[in-house]
Amino acid sequence: MASNDPVAMEWMVTEGNKTDKSREYTPTSMDPLQFAYRHNRSTDDAIAHLHTTLTHLDEGRGNYAKMLFVDYSSAFNTIIPSLLTTKLGDLGLHTSLCDWISNFLTDRPQSVRVGNCASSTLTLSTGAPQGCVLSPLLYSLYTYDCTATSSSTIIVKFADDTVVMGLISDNDERAYLEEIKHLENWCQENNLLLNVSKTKELIVDCSKKQERHYQPVRISGTTVERVDSFRYLGVHISQDLSWSHHANSLIKKAHQRLYHLRCLRDFRLPSKVLRNFYTCTIESILTGNITVWFGNSTKQDRQALQRVVRSAERITHTELPDLQTIYYKRCQTKARRIVKDPTHPNNRRFSLLSLDRALSTISLTLSDHSVLNRESIISAAMAKHQCFALYGVRHSTFLLLKMAVHGPFVKIHPVVLASIADSYERRNEGASRVIGTLLGTIDKHSVEVTNCFSVPHNESEDEVAVDMEFAKNMYELHKKVSPSEVIIGWYATGYDITEHSVLIHEYYSREAQNPIHLTVDTALQSNRMNIRAYASAQMGVPGKTVGVMFTPLTVKYVYYDTERIGVDLLQRTRASPTRTNGLTSDLAQVASAAGRIQEMLNTVLSYIEDVLSGKVMADNSVGRFLMDLVNKVPKISVEDFESMLNSNINDLLMVTYLANLTQAQIALNEKLVVL
Repeated sequence: MASNDPVAMEWMVTEGNKTDKSREYTPTSMDPLQFAYRHNRSTDDAIAHLHTTLTHLDEGRGNYAKMLFVDYSSAFNTIIPSLLTTKLGDLGLHTSLCDWISNFLTDRPQSVRVGNCASSTLTLSTGAPQGCVLSPLLYSLYTYDCTATSSSTIIVKFADDTVVMGLISDNDERAYLEEIKHLENWCQENNLLLNVSKTKELIVDCSKKQERHYQPVRISGTTVERVDSFRYLGVHISQDLSWSHHANSLIKKAHQRLYHLRCLRDFRLPSKVLRNFYTCTIESILTGNITVWFGNSTKQDRQALQRVVRSAERITHTELPDLQTIYYKRCQTKARRIVKDPTHPNNRRFSLLSLDRALSTISLTLSDHSVLNRESIISAAMAKHQCFALYGVRHSTFLLLKMAVHGPFVKIHPVVLASIADSYERRNEGASRVIGTLLGTIDKHSVEVTNCFSVPHNESEDEVAVDMEFAKNMYELHKKVSPSEVIIGWYATGYDITEHSVLIHEYYSREAQNPIHLTVDTALQSNRMNIRAYASAQMGVPGKTVGVMFTPLTVKYVYYDTERIGVDLLQRTRASPTRTNGLTSDLAQVASAAGRIQEMLNTVLSYIEDVLSGKVMADNSVGRFLMDLVNKVPKISVEDFESMLNSNINDLLMVTYLANLTQAQIALNEKLVVL
């Protein structure tokens, strides 16, 4: 057993009702910075509030911050029932409920059994029972009056996990030290004992210009240890506000569990079971509090975390959701919940804005923290606060956002990817990436990219120059060959959207309405060509555009039957890149197509048999589709079909023979002329 604390076994039925009643009557005016056991609150809210406060350090609220991570000795065991009852009455809870809770906590018989040995029974009237669902809530109510007394300090709590933060200006730490002294006095008045040996202090100082002398914190005559990093609510917070330590910790834990996943695979368990094990034991670790740290982690850390997911995919032989997608979805959910909860301490950082169907002009000021609201789109546009930031990038002239959305999808043909890869290989010396124009068609449900061409450009850290005249001439030539294909957007090699992307996108916005932007990771991070598509919308204040919002879209890979030949060839080449592979012969292609048709027919017949036997419920839409398909089949006998097919094959062979004969004759004539 990890703990030998006694666990109360009585009142198991009624304590759930007490908990619900206590929550029902808990006033909304209770300490908003107590995030435990309250509706629409979780650990990431507490951590995000700390992180958001730290982002104010460069905005005049403080030159540096000091955080005291407080540890209590047996906090739940020291609750005084009479004092708790008084506080519950002050909060406005009904007298009968207060008496009920007081009766629950007093005169509790308790004994400990280890094997066949049992201790004598003791009667307790102090503390809350261990393992009781009501105890954490009672503790939160018991400590509701433990709040900050200064405007430059805050006290964030998640049950008994308490943090005292002070924003220090001009090296004046008096308010911070007085807050700690006030907390020490409050603990004495409420029968709580501070565990100084486990209490730690962390300093976040963004200024590197001068050496500071930080005053030590002393509690009960003992100096509190100062650390560079502290694990709070499962997240490692570092003094430099980087998340590399936390990412490395997650990767280490995940690799330990990957070993168990491999063992399960060796036992030949089904892929579904392996996936469930991954979701419960590995993904849950990698995505814990992901809305707080993932968006601010480095590119290298995100790649290292994603490699764990790729390893799990190879073990389970299933496709697993990447961390970026999970991050987007959870940020969207988190933003929606905060907006709908006016009592949430971070609600004031959001304001609702209307968003039309075309995602056109949006009113947004850089000083506001806004949410773009639509049935399928809610995103946290937090220009300065990135605790829930959906990859916010702030600049003096524009605001660039990425957000998750369930919208139209983008179909990409293989010839597009091949053309982009070829342009990247042929790029000018010194060029880090290539850009180009995307061509295709658009309907109400999707965008289909069927072709593209590269556009010469030069870019440096300060500017970007694009040969727009070349792009215009190339498009005019392309229209003569494929008049149905229009400009639908542009592409760029690389993984991220940069500041220059906004400038290039401005040009394509004049060529196409709501152009899409495609990024192709030719560096093959995680051994994959990460391809992402984005829709766009102009953002600005009335009368002035200040930026572009990029919204991720779903990408699908499609190909025509004529393109399948090249796809199959690439698939065969993948196993041995140095080996020369020829194109499949016409007869082999016909045989392959016939085999695929046979597989589809077998699937249809199997479905029909299952419906007739009652194994599968009939679907009227499928039935109508099959009926229409059967009616379209020409009425021809098997003998006539075989005769027609054989005749066509003979004609094809004759044409091939004559073509080869003509080619040989031409080659012979050329040699005779030379002689």
